[in-house]
Amino acid sequence: ERATSLVLEGAVDAIVTAPISKSALAAAGYSWPGHTEMLRDLAGTDETVLCMATEETVLGAPLRVVLVTGHI
Repeated sequence: ERATSLVLEGAVDAIVTAPISKSALAAAGYSWPGHTEMLRDLAGTDETVLCMATEETVLGAPLRVVLVTGHI
């Protein structure tokens, strides 16, 4: 929650996340199933996309992947 506030305030440019335990998130009283939904709601938007990118793969070309669906 704090990291999202810092981005929205312009204090930082990005958030780096690590894997989370979804069961621990639920046990702590949060209703979000994961990072994507949590960040979406805290940012106050419905338009989100998870993107993974690298500028150079083993073939030398960039790769960008955007997930089409969320949790099913």
